[in-house]
Parts: sequence; C-alpha cells; structure tokens
Amino acid sequence: MKLKIILASIRKNRLGGRVAKWATTELDKNDIVYELIDLKDYNLPFLDSDTVPFDLNKKYPYDIVQYWSNKIDEGDAYIIITCEYNRGYPATLKNAIDWLGMELWGKPVAFISYSDGPFGGVRCIEQLRSVISNFDMYGIRNAISIGKANDIISTEGKNSVKAFDVQLKKMVDELALLSSKLK
Repeated sequence: MKLKIILASIRKNRLGGRVAKWATTELDKNDIVYELIDLKDYNLPFLDSDTVPFDLNKKYPYDIVQYWSNKIDEGDAYIIITCEYNRGYPATLKNAIDWLGMELWGKPVAFISYSDGPFGGVRCIEQLRSVISNFDMYGIRNAISIGKANDIISTEGKNSVKAFDVQLKKMVDELALLSSKLK
C-alpha cells in the first residue's frame, strides 16, 4: 500500500507538526511505509479554474497544482492529520482537496484530528466525511481525535496516551485491508 499522510495545518509553530511526528514515529516502529505530505510545502493558489477539476483530467493550469495532483495520485490510501479551526477544518485543506478530481476517486482515507480544546477536532472530521463522499472515498469509521493535544503530545512528538498508538495501528491495518480489496 502506498500510504500518503497529509498534514493540513500550515501555521507557524503548529501543533500538527507534533502530531505528525508522533504518528510517523509509530508507523516507523511498525515498519509501515508512508510518505508525509506537508501542505506547508505547497503554495497552492485558490481554486480559480473555469473548468471543474474532475473535467481537467489531471492536467492543471499551475505547476504546483500539477505537482500536488501527481503526488496525491501516487497514493493508494491516505491519512489526513488536521486541526480544528472554529469548528471546521483549515481552508488550506479545503482548497487542496478542491483542486483534485480523479486522484482521490474510490480510495480509502482515515483521519487524525487534534485541538487544544477538549473535543480534539471531531467536528472537522464530520465535515471532511461529507467532502470525501464527493470522491466516493471510503472513510475509515474509527478516527483519532486528540483533545488537549498540547498536553498529550510533547514538542518532540511523544504521546502520553498509549491508546492512541493502538488506534493508529488499527487504523493503518484497516486502510491496508481496504486498499488491497479495492485494487
């Protein structure tokens, strides 16, 4: 399985970097092959195409969008690591998804959300589930929502709630199983 992990927040000193470090360290312990894709590395313009992305057939008007498309198209399955802003997910993630079409079609996806508040981003995951349905993606039911993430994930990416490690392993196993069935 070609697993792509998308880090959605592009803020300076973002908590998402800690969460990604924890997740990738755990995946490394379990010999999971993945690629971390950081939206901070993509300066995607806001979607301004006169043609909807599904009709562009993976041929985009900007080099950076084409690069983004190619990178995402390589994946068999995805984990989206996202924060919750004002009860939703970041505009950068929405824009990145909006630029895509067939790259995501029918593929499995899982979510890790986090916030410094008590709910851990559960509301943004619900919104994302609606968005991914447009691509006939298969959302893994069990998501990881890390509330009070500043207290739980250290600046070095160490996690103090071991249940999240178990959940992550289960999530990746589900993605691998589903990905193999969909091929």
